[in-house]
Amino acid sequence: MCRVPHRQRRTTAVAMLAADVLAGGGSPHSLDGQPKGLPLLGDSSSAAQKRGREGRQPSPPIAVSPDSSTAPRRRWRPFGWCWRPVRQYVNWRSGAVTTVTTVTTVTTVTTVATVATVAAVIAGASACAPSAVADVAPPPPATPPVARVLVIGDAGGRVPNPVLDALQASLREHPTAVAVFAGDNIYPSGMPAQGTPARDVAEARLRAQLAAVLATPATGIVVPGNHDWGNAAEHGAHVLEREASFIAAEGGGRVRMHTTAGCPGPDVVDVGASVRLVLLDTEWWLRLASGLAVPTHVGTTPCLSRHDAVLDSLGRAIARGGSRRVLVVAHHPLVSVGAHGGRLGWRQHLFPLVALHPALWIPLPIVGSAYPLAARARTTVQDLNSPAYRRLRLAMDSVVATHGALAWVAGHEHNLQVARTPRGVLHVVSGSGRRARAAFVAPTRATLHAVQANGYVQFDVWADGLVRLSVITVDAHGRPSTRLLLEQR
Repeated sequence: MCRVPHRQRRTTAVAMLAADVLAGGGSPHSLDGQPKGLPLLGDSSSAAQKRGREGRQPSPPIAVSPDSSTAPRRRWRPFGWCWRPVRQYVNWRSGAVTTVTTVTTVTTVTTVATVATVAAVIAGASACAPSAVADVAPPPPATPPVARVLVIGDAGGRVPNPVLDALQASLREHPTAVAVFAGDNIYPSGMPAQGTPARDVAEARLRAQLAAVLATPATGIVVPGNHDWGNAAEHGAHVLEREASFIAAEGGGRVRMHTTAGCPGPDVVDVGASVRLVLLDTEWWLRLASGLAVPTHVGTTPCLSRHDAVLDSLGRAIARGGSRRVLVVAHHPLVSVGAHGGRLGWRQHLFPLVALHPALWIPLPIVGSAYPLAARARTTVQDLNSPAYRRLRLAMDSVVATHGALAWVAGHEHNLQVARTPRGVLHVVSGSGRRARAAFVAPTRATLHAVQANGYVQFDVWADGLVRLSVITVDAHGRPSTRLLLEQR
């Protein structure tokens, strides 16, 4: 038997009386406050007059014989025993117990309508979020940009990959373009050792990214992400060294890995006289803060071993950029309105396995809610609210804002986002380079642009200092769609 607390029974009774009003029975007052039994204002129908004459008479119970051939079939309902307080209630006028099946129906319809209304309000609020995207993009300058940088993250999934096909077409449009792969270049656990079963798959996934660059005149830069460090059972620096060796052998000198495998950086790459790229391995920071092993040197190359040393070096790299526009590229974003920021939609709560495989539409309503609750409870180091990640965000954001970097560009979240902090730094997320369904995103008022789509971002810089940021989304057939998001000098 389902025991219902007294307070719940009282709340249930209120809901049942409201449902009875909608069904036309047993409530002492109508919706307009008039006593039950009187016709509503403006209601001159015979039915209304009949309600006035018969309103004070108790409604007879509805009796249905279980042996009758017309008796409804008993249907199984999960937790149906807990609906007994709803299906049966005490008539306040006569004390007779009346079985009203319509109460359950009306309550269900009302609940569905309420959920739909709330969803519409939320959707409307999201749609009303301000955006910096103009309805009509201004025409580009007559001269081509002197530098073009395209950033794509989390591209190490299944091949063939239509997003990489679109990236290759974008790189062909500019002779000196630079493609930056912002981490998670090999799913699920970086580059395996030679002779292991997963080695061939990992090589194919990384080779596809290198081929997108090598088929054009462009150059490429590979930044490590958390998946490139491998799993916790293996020393991450060894996994990174295998990936760096493969890139050195297959990259033809035009695609290089930064930073040095296992070191945090920062590494500096200047793109002409207009753009400076400052490259970081933020997974090193999170591992050191979590007590995991990180290398002190790689070969004869020493690594920075303290967080404050990395911050000082980052500040100097930005400040010494001169008149160049500085883009800091790392795997982990500092601002996000995606899953790692604790913002998940109903699909992620109800169908959590879709994140592992697009065909796993298996409803797990309780299990699916465990991850967003864990993300908000700061239990996973890869989420923005964890203590280690929070220290990373605060420290890095202070340095890039103080020294005047243009943007912090990252991956990690499998969608496309752009935001601007009050101190003027752009925070760009470009982590939907995989051949997979893009992840949910919930923009806020501080978000300039956010879209659940696969693609990458593109920075164009002119000699006079003009910068144009475009978001390029790619459909399942590899067709790109470019949207100018903002331009500034």
